Amino acid sequence: MWLRENCYIMPLPLWKDIESLPNLVLQMNLYTQQVFSLSRNVTVYLLLEPTPITVKMGNIKIVMTFPMFTSIVCNTVINKDLIKRSYRVAEGSWAKVGIVNPYVVYVSCKNPKASYLSLSADSVKGSPYICLDKPQVNLELGLKILNGGFVEVSHSEKIVGKNIDVVTSRDPLTSFLKNVIDTLRNFIEKAEDIVLNPVNIDRKLEVYRQDMLLIDGIPAIIKVGKGIIFALDLSSSLAQILYNLILLTVFNVPTD
Repeated sequence: MWLRENCYIMPLPLWKDIESLPNLVLQMNLYTQQVFSLSRNVTVYLLLEPTPITVKMGNIKIVMTFPMFTSIVCNTVINKDLIKRSYRVAEGSWAKVGIVNPYVVYVSCKNPKASYLSLSADSVKGSPYICLDKPQVNLELGLKILNGGFVEVSHSEKIVGKNIDVVTSRDPLTSFLKNVIDTLRNFIEKAEDIVLNPVNIDRKLEVYRQDMLLIDGIPAIIKVGKGIIFALDLSSSLAQILYNLILLTVFNVPTD
């Protein structure tokens, strides 16, 4: 997509000065809520890869590389407060983007975070957001998210882990998650243990399966086709940060 001059860029807050993981969680929660809320009224684009863009700071033009999931709005009718915290495109440039799609087929989750995301129900445009209260993803459920969707796993058979590994892959999202984990590594090592809801995947779905993130060798974020299974418990700060990133992944539609 061609980003024209005077579009507004709202950077993903992950690479600001990080004081602590809880503080970063607050920033990420606010960012995700604002992206989904804004996208119900105007078109919001998300960068799908790191992109150098020329922006204006005062009267000076400067080239900055913005991270994946940075949001872009090319409509001037947006909140003045958002404009103050944004950069303005100074020179048009090409960017690989997706369009935020803040609609769900339905949300079955008791997780209160799901209700604060400004996601609206739409049986036509929406993507599945499914909560799973048992440690088994059967074939029927897997097929529901094969073309896109989100499964949040939460059940009583929890385990606690510490060692985080991102599977080596050329997949842009997996590479991005690795970059995030590496950036936050010092904070993670000092933080609380990570709680995991282990999940089994039906063998018939294995051909579509791609493990993305492991906790003590156990899959915690799993891609099935275009859908994503999220098996981290939201009790840890890291899990909440990753939760926001996965939602931004699921609820956007890549442009041609």
